[in-house]
Amino acid sequence: MARRGLRRLVDISRRTLRSIRARNRKRREQGHKCAECGVLLTDENVELDHTIAYRITKTTNQHDMQALCRTCNRKKG
Repeated sequence: MARRGLRRLVDISRRTLRSIRARNRKRREQGHKCAECGVLLTDENVELDHTIAYRITKTTNQHDMQALCRTCNRKKG
């Protein structure tokens, strides 16, 4: 049972590292600017957003993502 918990922790840390890399890659592709308002994206305010809702596609694909500032992403609701 303890091994399963450790395995889950390792999977989460891998996912986090992958998402950080994806976030930085998408931010570079967009010239470090928010896709909606054009504000400069920093480590603190960048969030990735699905351009086609996850509930529809059931997949996360880097080509279906955009980098938004936290304000624009939260505004979408």
